[in-house]
Amino acid sequence: MDESKISDLSKRIMGAYEGALVSGMIYLGDEMGLYRAMHEQGPITSDEVAARAGLHERFVREWLSLQAAAGLIEYQGDGLFYLSPEAGLLLAEEDEIRSMARWFDNFPQRTALLSEIPRSFKTGIGISWSDVEKGGTSGRVQWMERLLRPWYEQVLVQEVLPELALVRTKDA
Repeated sequence: MDESKISDLSKRIMGAYEGALVSGMIYLGDEMGLYRAMHEQGPITSDEVAARAGLHERFVREWLSLQAAAGLIEYQGDGLFYLSPEAGLLLAEEDEIRSMARWFDNFPQRTALLSEIPRSFKTGIGISWSDVEKGGTSGRVQWMERLLRPWYEQVLVQEVLPELALVRTKDA
């Protein structure tokens, strides 16, 4: 056995596990408005974040601690947490084209399927889209709309469509 390969693979496996946990916390931070509550506030306590988001401080403090451990926000000592401008851009600004929080919007639906997948392996019968959405496609449609809206508004409408009009004018 190659011990260095075991060590490297162990780190990758634990990294995947950590990623799953952090993904859930990113989803919660976005869904509960925690990133928006911290955005452009400077160093802020868990009490202040909880008050701004209308949530219970105890759970907010746990969430903040996990975010700091994951390196997404900074812990500055004395109970102060900080969402940097860069993290705010990626996690709190809904209309920012580079925002990444919206990618986690469908995380609960995706992870809810895990308990169903072994049946598919045994029977060869896949999971239908209606099962994915637990009764419809509105969740998927809403996720895609949220995911792509900034691109539609800032790139498609502002840059691509005007260029297409120029192409048509040149052909006329």
